[in-house]
Amino acid sequence: MHRLICRGPSPFDRCRFDQKKCEAGIEALGFYHEKKDEQRSVGLGSSHDWSSYAADAFGLMAISHEDPERSAAQRTREDRAMKEWSKRMSRSIV
Repeated sequence: MHRLICRGPSPFDRCRFDQKKCEAGIEALGFYHEKKDEQRSVGLGSSHDWSSYAADAFGLMAISHEDPERSAAQRTREDRAMKEWSKRMSRSIV
């Protein structure tokens, strides 16, 4: 999920948050982090804690939101990426 949030144009550029109503969610997004293997210097994916649920929800919104100005080709590429991500997630939840 970390890669989805950080790649390409930031979903934050297009979002507006009510600071008071969204305080807990904004805090969770700020705390989101990845587990790391320090010996190999590689990321191991999301650190599943209280912040990861909010980050997962925001990330899904960011990649599934339909922007009316996107081309059909962009939607097709993003739909394929979303389906692949969903398959990987469903295997990792088991």
